[in-house]
Order: sequence, then C-alpha cells, then structure tokens
Amino acid sequence: MRRMILALLLLVFTLLSVGCFGSRETDENAFVLVVGFDKSKRETGKLDVTFQIAVPRALATEGGKSEDITILGTITADTLAEARSMQNSGAARAPSWSHTKIIIIGDELAKQGLGQILGPIMRFREVRGSILLIVVNDDSAQNFMKKHNPKIDVVPTRFYETMLLASNESSYFPRTNLHEFYTRLKEGCAAPIIALGGINKFEDSIEPTRRKTSPNKVDEFEAGNLPRVGNAEEPEQAGTPAEIMGTAVFHDDKMVGILNSQETRMMEILRGKFRQGFYSVEDPVMPGVQVTLDIRLGERPKLTAELNDGQASLGAEVFIEAEITNLPSGTNFEMEEYRPMLEEQLTRALEKSIMKMLDRTQAMQTDVVGFGYVARTNFRTYDEFMKLNWPEIYSQAEFQVKVKTKIRRTGLMWKTIPNKVD
Repeated sequence: MRRMILALLLLVFTLLSVGCFGSRETDENAFVLVVGFDKSKRETGKLDVTFQIAVPRALATEGGKSEDITILGTITADTLAEARSMQNSGAARAPSWSHTKIIIIGDELAKQGLGQILGPIMRFREVRGSILLIVVNDDSAQNFMKKHNPKIDVVPTRFYETMLLASNESSYFPRTNLHEFYTRLKEGCAAPIIALGGINKFEDSIEPTRRKTSPNKVDEFEAGNLPRVGNAEEPEQAGTPAEIMGTAVFHDDKMVGILNSQETRMMEILRGKFRQGFYSVEDPVMPGVQVTLDIRLGERPKLTAELNDGQASLGAEVFIEAEITNLPSGTNFEMEEYRPMLEEQLTRALEKSIMKMLDRTQAMQTDVVGFGYVARTNFRTYDEFMKLNWPEIYSQAEFQVKVKTKIRRTGLMWKTIPNKVD
C-alpha cells in the first residue's frame, strides 16, 4: 500500500515539474530583438521605450530588405514594466525578450541616470546577462535605431552583435554586456563603461566628416564623426550611418563623459583586453613621416596599488610586441642599429597616450581600468575597502606607467631599400 501511495506521489510530482504551464507557441510571441531607452521629451519623468520586433514571415523569405524584417515601435510609459505590458496591445502578441541581443540607451537618459531601468531589467527572467549595451553619442536611441539600415547584414541585430564581438580587432570601443556593467556598478572597484554609438551625418559628399588634426598627431574620433565620405540625401551609397567608436564613462549610474578612440585603446591595453591593432608613430629619423606598426600585448599588464594615509600610488607595467607594416621614409629599421630607435619612439608615444587617458579619467573621478580591484587586496575585508571613497582617492592618485616595447617581426620584408631619387 505504501508503495502504491509513493508511486502515485512520484507520478503527480513528475507531472507538476514539467514546467510547461507557462509555455507559448512561437506564433504567440513577439520576439524583441533590440530595446532602446530614452528620456521622454513629451512627458516629464517618463521613458520612451523603443522596441525592434522581428517579423518571422519576412525572415523566412529570401531577398527581403532589413527594414522589412523588423518593425519599430515606441511607447511612452512611467516604467519599463508598464511599457512592456502596453506593447502587447499594439503587437497583438505577448512580448518575449528571450532573443533580445542589444540594449541601446539615449544620451540624455544616460546622463540623467540608469537607475530607472536597471532594476526592472535585472529582475526580468527573460533578460540575459549577455545582452550587449550601447550608449548613443549626443542623440536618442530611437533615432539611432530608426536610421540604422545595414547593407551587409539583413538582420539589424546581427550588425550590432558582430561589430561589438569584433571589438578586439581594433579596440576602438569596449564590449560590455549587462552583467559586466551591473557588476562594476555594484562592486565599487571600477567605473562602469559602455560602447559609444552615433549617427554619421555625412555632411559633405566630397569632404569627409571629421575634425582637422595635426599631421603629427594620432587621429582621435568618437562615434558620429568618423571620416566617412557620404551624402545624407543618399545614405544607401555610403551604407548605414550608424557607427560605434569610443567609450561612454559612468560615475555610479550616470554618464559623466566619453573617451575617444585612442583613449579607449589605452584603456583596453591596461585592462588586458587589447589583442592587436595598427598604431602610427613619427619616424625618429625623418620627422613628419609616420611609421605604422601592428602592436599587441606581449603579456598581461601588471597593475599595482599602494595606499598610504589616504593617498594612492598606482602603477602599470606594459609589454608591447610590434610588427613593422609601413616604412615610407625608407629607413632600414629592420637592422639592429635602427630598431632600438623605433622601439624607443613607440614606448614614449604609448606612455604619453596612457598618461593622457589616465589624466582624463582622474578629472571625471572614474577608474575605468580597474585599479580598485588591485587596491582592495590591501584590506582584510571587502567592507573595509567599501568605507573608502575610491573615486575621490583615484582622482588624486599618483601614477607610474612603464611601457616596454619589442619589435618582433618585420612583415614579409627583412630589409628596406630606399627609393632612388633622380
């Protein structure tokens, strides 16, 4: 008898644990691919939430345009949860975030603070911590999503995801997901950072949209001002105007500034996230001529942090390996007698750029590199470290940066022969 009762109980528990009571068929869902958040311009204190929803029927056909396979809709609401519920009224399907890959945040909302949206996002079961984040530079998320029309990838989310996942190809922007941002926000050991997106205006079809820079200065850009030639009236000739370049820097949950492309690279070098990228320095033998090298981290940077009477002394040792890719001056830097000169030039340029980035982050009181993770090892408990005002200490810290470079390779040429001059 006991065995019969036990068998019946096991059968009941088995049926109850299948987890299908809340299931929905595929055609009952509205799959949200991208979500954009903006500070509402129409109603004070509210959010403009833009949803980009997949059209399954269009995805199943061949030759469809990117604007045909998704639909955009914006809802103004007090909270994200309310906007999500209101979306159901217009989409006639239950919204599903199970395929959401990207969250885009408008400039004004980022500066106001993300506390209004972070709580609900982190509590939703459908939201994954691997969702990638973008902050739009001096524009709204709604406009960014509306103007983005990729030509290579049919699905717009594929463009965002592929570009962000390929950030280590150049390190011009960081790759930050929701979990990493929230962890940095709550730990207090490093400032939260997000990739910076923007819309290129293509102001002139002849002159590229860029600032004037000195020929001896490394180019520095932010999203929205990349030197791309195009025409705003015929954007299809230049591809999507959406671009990602630079870093949005946060103090707590508020955006307080940005880092340009080169400052972002220096940040990624110190974080150990830099894989490789081309870097130009002035020719030490022929001033005014740029030498291009393919640089990469030879080993993970060594960060140090010492605290004495509330004063921090922070240090970084970086080892860079380089490969010569362009020698327009014709100087034979492949030879041992010239190679140290180029290595020293690269060392000085990198040290100067790293210090420039650190000075800028000190002014914003934002430890984007994460020296706080090293500093907290000087304390017995995490609570002792949290009693410090680390952003304030970081802003007054002294830095010691040491860069060592080694030219390992010279490409497919072992010797440079100068051009003959008539």
